[in-house]
Order: sequence, then C-alpha cells, then structure tokens
Amino acid sequence: MRARFDSSVATVLVLVICVLCCKDSKVAGQEPRLGGAARLESWTLNRALANNSRFKALEWQALGPKFAGGRIESIDAPRGDLGTIYAGVGAGGVWKTTNGGLTWNPIFNHESTFAIGDLTIAPSNPDIVW
Repeated sequence: MRARFDSSVATVLVLVICVLCCKDSKVAGQEPRLGGAARLESWTLNRALANNSRFKALEWQALGPKFAGGRIESIDAPRGDLGTIYAGVGAGGVWKTTNGGLTWNPIFNHESTFAIGDLTIAPSNPDIVW
C-alpha cells in the first residue's frame, strides 16, 4: 500500500530538498565555460557529485506526460562560434542557445509546421537556418 501525502507536506519536502542541494550554489550569474576541456571537467564533477550524493539511493520516477517525446532530430552550430547551437526537435520546433546550452529559446513557434526532420546553418550567413 502506498502512503498518501498531503500536498503541503510534499511542498515542504520539495523545498527542503532544494535548499539542501542548492545552499552553496553559485550558478546564478555564472558565465558558461565553453569547449571540450570544460565539458570533460563538468562531466567528471557531475560523476563525483552523483557518487557522493546523499540522494544517490533514490530512484527517479517520471511524473510528466505519459508519452513524452523529446526526440532531437538535428543539431548544428555556426563555425567558430562555441556558444551558439541550434537543435531541431522531432515533435517540438527549433531551439537556439547562445550560451553553450545554459539556456534555450524556441525560434520556430509561429511557423506553419511544428515537426522538424533536419536543419542546417547557411554557409553564407550563420543567422540563417534552413
């Protein structure tokens, strides 16, 4: 039998977990580090934190839609620009980041189609996406 929680108890529990996980965080206002060395260093730190986490025994449970898509069909980036990346999502338009993936913005919201099968950046102009 599953225990039932009052929504106020669940809210307090989530807030406590967020405070414990983020109390020493310096993420706000942080500039992204770009390039292969920065990504490798981040991955190494991620694995070390995951292995030492007090929550590592908890199992993830999907709470979102039953049929979640999230299929990335195509990724491209302008040459010489380490911060800008475009991602075409099979069931979700085109997304763009200018800070190495720290934040993403939809750029295809008002077009006549939503599904994306492929994208590429025009060689003549990095602001044109085909």
